[in-house]
Amino acid sequence: MHPPAALARSNTRNHHRQVDIFFSGEIGHQVTRGLLPNKADLFATVVERGTLRILAEIGWPALEVLGPDEFWPALLELTRQSVEVMHREDWWIKIGRAYHRLRREGGGGSALDRLTDLGREMWRAIIGRGQVLGVIRTDLPLDLLVEITMGADEGGDRWMVEHWEALSPGEMAGIIDARVDLLRDMLDKENEGWES
Repeated sequence: MHPPAALARSNTRNHHRQVDIFFSGEIGHQVTRGLLPNKADLFATVVERGTLRILAEIGWPALEVLGPDEFWPALLELTRQSVEVMHREDWWIKIGRAYHRLRREGGGGSALDRLTDLGREMWRAIIGRGQVLGVIRTDLPLDLLVEITMGADEGGDRWMVEHWEALSPGEMAGIIDARVDLLRDMLDKENEGWES
């Protein structure tokens, strides 16, 4: 489901307004202190809707259409496209920094839990499909693979938003490719078990 172009443009303007409102003055800092919990809900809503919009924009495929040979290349290409969107719409970097600050400082409560659950469900779908295709290991429970992957992905995201301005486009592209390669090495069915 792709939103009509006019709706997508309208949503982009609305997201920019919501983010600007969120980050104006001390609001973002107050959320991390728990002083304005309703703003944490606004933040979570902006991220949820923005994530769904980006997935539609980059053409996130139905996972069922991917075959074994297409799985990892599709994940790499979708990750590259997501980063291109963040380059065009730099408010995502502000969102990323705020998200990681909230996590570090313990702010956000149930609103932050919603975002974590959204990420968990996305990774559960991706990893589950990879297991069905025989390209992701099955020697560990799905829930454990999801948590391990989320930890690696979140750490990489945090590092990237902290170093965003210092990275050239070439450096950024290399890091994106290496991060997906790292996840593939960790999850790949071929790497299951110890070699004798």
